[in-house]
This record gives sequence, C-alpha cells and structure tokens, in this order.
Amino acid sequence: MLEFSEFDFKKDLEINFSQVKLKMRVTKPYHVKVVQPKHKLDGVTATVPEGYLTDGMSIPKWLQPVIGEPFEGNTLRAALFHDALCCYKIKSQEVTHKLFELILKEDGFPFWKRKAAYVAVVSWNRLKNPKWK
Repeated sequence: MLEFSEFDFKKDLEINFSQVKLKMRVTKPYHVKVVQPKHKLDGVTATVPEGYLTDGMSIPKWLQPVIGEPFEGNTLRAALFHDALCCYKIKSQEVTHKLFELILKEDGFPFWKRKAAYVAVVSWNRLKNPKWK
C-alpha cells in the first residue's frame, strides 16, 4: 500500500508555457511512502520538493495514443515521483522504477499499459544512466 500527501493536479502544479517543452512546476512538496512490504520497497519514502520541474511522462508522440499523454491525470503522479527520484538518485534504479510501477497501479493504470510504461522507463534509464545502480 502507498500513502501520499494530498495531491490536487490543478491547484498544486503550475503549467509553464514559456519553455520549449511543456513543463509543470510543483507548488508544494509531496511525499509518498510504501507502507506494506512489496518487493524491496518496504519503508521507502520519497519527497518531491516545492519548485521541482517535471515534463510529465516522457512518452514518444507515436506512443501517446496507446499509453497516454504526458500530463494525463492517472500517470502524472507516478511520472512526478519517478522524475524526482531519477534526478536526485536517492534510491537505486530498481527501487525507483518499481515505485513508478506501484504508483501507476495505485492510480488505476491498466496492467498492460503499466507494464509497457515500466519497460520503456527501465530501457530509457539504463541507456541514459548506465552507471546509476
């Protein structure tokens, strides 16, 4: 089971159109904690700080009709925490990616889309950050 601090997409993320890519800035810190043993994630706590900038789910345009838009409601929270954990490298890649998958599951993302998103994230991060363990 995951516990989240209160999260309201419209109130708590500020859309910034002045940049080339659409980005959203977090207006207050958010916390997520895994409270049941699951894989190696028991006791993981992650925080996204105020002011953190996210590009949502990094999905190629050609996959968006299948997986979803970068700022789609039921993917945004997972993308936000995943981006922050990847940026700060607080936890291992394995824990970071599993947390991403758990948040998608918690937010009702369908199984097959969740698995596709997970494989895409793991593949991309291993190419981008091969030394991060």
